[in-house]
Amino acid sequence: MVVQRVLGLPPGIGRPSVVVGSVMELMRGRRRYELSDWLGNVRVVVSDARGPVRQGGQLRGYRAEVVGVRDYYSYGGRMVEGSYEVGGVYRWGFNGQEVVGELGRSHYTARFWEYDGRLGRRWNRDPKPMVGESEYAVNRNNPVLNNDPEGDCPTCWKGMFGWQVGVRAGLSPEGKIFWNAALLAGWQGGYVSSGFQGTMTVFGGGSIYGGPQLGTSSDVKVWWDVVGGGYATLGGGQGPPLPFYTLNYNTPSPFPNQSKWSINWGQMVTYNRAINLAGDGPGVQGMGLVGVRMGNVMISTHNDATSGPYWSGVSGRLLGKGEGTDAGWTGGIVVSGLIDGRLVQGGYENFTGFRVGGWKPAPGIYEQTRYHKALNKAVTFFGVGGLRSEEYGEPWLQELIHKNITKERLYEHPDENKEGSSVSVGNVLRRQ
Repeated sequence: MVVQRVLGLPPGIGRPSVVVGSVMELMRGRRRYELSDWLGNVRVVVSDARGPVRQGGQLRGYRAEVVGVRDYYSYGGRMVEGSYEVGGVYRWGFNGQEVVGELGRSHYTARFWEYDGRLGRRWNRDPKPMVGESEYAVNRNNPVLNNDPEGDCPTCWKGMFGWQVGVRAGLSPEGKIFWNAALLAGWQGGYVSSGFQGTMTVFGGGSIYGGPQLGTSSDVKVWWDVVGGGYATLGGGQGPPLPFYTLNYNTPSPFPNQSKWSINWGQMVTYNRAINLAGDGPGVQGMGLVGVRMGNVMISTHNDATSGPYWSGVSGRLLGKGEGTDAGWTGGIVVSGLIDGRLVQGGYENFTGFRVGGWKPAPGIYEQTRYHKALNKAVTFFGVGGLRSEEYGEPWLQELIHKNITKERLYEHPDENKEGSSVSVGNVLRRQ
């Protein structure tokens, strides 16, 4: 894990600086980047200054300036023989807590304690004591498994609020500009340690779409949808943050997945204006979401199927619906991964207009009005960073599910709905 901090320190000797007039100065070496382990213990500190690496008189790259190395005994006591620092004691250390240099390099302070890392005991009594455990104990007497960044409780359920805004714009297969924007906010809480994480997330928000894209037609130029739901996460280890998608491939959760491995399961309710605009839509719908993470790969899926593993019948029955609506954002999958530190994504997304009548077994084609048939579109996409390319084509995943799992009729996709490619660029602003 990397944490960036800006220190109010003067630049080091020989570090480059750029002066703009007499007002502003850009100085190398003022930023510090922490490299931490699975417990949040600061292990290595580097600055933003860099030194050239030459071989045979040619520049081969750059080397980060290491300004500190830390090694610890079990409870945070500093190993002198395995540590060094340039320019004095670095301010943060064991469990990411602040070092109190006046009391030694192994003394820490947090919101609820003063803590001596040499003794492995707190100076004050625990504000949330455990039965059968000393009120001066630290990390439940297991600092290898647990951490306690605030000094109150290493195994307490803790929560946080978060929100995010995502925007995207691009060119449609017709060469026309399209755009969309989404806002999601929520709360996540649970038990988190180095070896196991069990959390519950609730979220809600909405999206607005303009121009020709998935979910629009010549009859629908601008439309919106809203969503609310929740999901549980069970996982372990710590990994770089990866997005977990909810309603569709434009709406990642406000809380990225930061486990090394995990499984996610949840339910959503949503209302889509496009499929209800003509007055013959399904109204509010239920939908399930499932996710799996393995190392640096995260798989996010959503579907309105009433059978496992999505069981959108749970949310559907709460809405008084006895069967899946099979309309709107009916299904999709996003595979996200990191290659050389860059986010790479690919997958499939499907949008379907509403059908006339209820579920009908195969073979055959579902009956739809002209308005709803024009909404039937599917894309296979690939993206790197904020850039994404989409190919409009056959609804191969939807047909695979209908033919082999649900054994139901298919949907007609007019030729004009499955020809062409689009390209777009987007960005996400997140706050937790």
